[in-house]
Amino acid sequence: MRVTFSLFPWDIDGDPAAAAWLAGRGVDQVALAATYHATRAATPRHPAHRIVHVDQSASYLEDPGPLPRGDASYERARDGLTRAGVRVSAWVVLGHVEGARPDIPRVVDAFGTVSRHAICLRSPEALDFAVATLQSVARAGSDRVVVEGASWSNLGHASLHDKTTAANLDVEALSWCLCPRCATAADADPAQVRAALRCHATIPADTADRVRSARSDAANSFRSRVLQEATASGISDVLFHPDPDQLAPLGHTLADAWQNTASAVAQLRDAAAHGAYVTILNDPAPTATELTDAWAALQAAGANELLVYHAGLASTSRLDAALTAVKGIS
Repeated sequence: MRVTFSLFPWDIDGDPAAAAWLAGRGVDQVALAATYHATRAATPRHPAHRIVHVDQSASYLEDPGPLPRGDASYERARDGLTRAGVRVSAWVVLGHVEGARPDIPRVVDAFGTVSRHAICLRSPEALDFAVATLQSVARAGSDRVVVEGASWSNLGHASLHDKTTAANLDVEALSWCLCPRCATAADADPAQVRAALRCHATIPADTADRVRSARSDAANSFRSRVLQEATASGISDVLFHPDPDQLAPLGHTLADAWQNTASAVAQLRDAAAHGAYVTILNDPAPTATELTDAWAALQAAGANELLVYHAGLASTSRLDAALTAVKGIS
């Protein structure tokens, strides 16, 4: 089973020892962010900093494509990893764009509130952005791409200094895009949804079903276009992050095993996923035995790949526990 660790370019760029250090510990495959959204990220081993602040979505490619150029270099990080014997896949983020590209329509909820980060997948601008992003990665020579955000980004995805979790909101309904284009596609009246949310009533079932169906159609069309463009650009393998709406599998899709290994096992047994997306950042810190047991269950259920989050954000003890678990399932 292939085990790929997530990594940011700033984890490697500017640290001449980092690539060899990871390879020496047993990391042999990484998904390296070629584009990423705004974040505050820890760098626990970098000689120049411990925290990286990124204020907007950016590309780390020398030819950045449709996003502003970020401060770190994908190519320098990739080349250093390759020299150390680590295989590199390009990791891109499509549906989550912050602080950049205001021309791409965002999700608009039933109250007319515009999301700052979630782009409307039904918009032609979103499709153009996805195509241009894949083309920029292909020009950088990547033949394998890990895609985050080829589905709707919802309210449950943390944003800024998030203060929404204790309000008992209807997260699903407030995640629906009800811009004019999306409302028409779902034959849904934003005022009806808004009225239900105001009085904490249940959204009418027929409305909810139509919105869910229209959202799935838009996301599947978006992902299909991503796959088509990848093939046309010479990218031979596309691996999709899990999606919040449990869309039908398309290409190589990962099951979400962050919180619930049993749910991911069920998806794998039903052949609804190619592999699993797992984390080593949860609290309390997982032990090597706990990771080995969980990952062995995913492997036994049919996982061909694990994508592990995240070799750069994790402390050395967490990373070592993960690498011990990798040996345990090899």
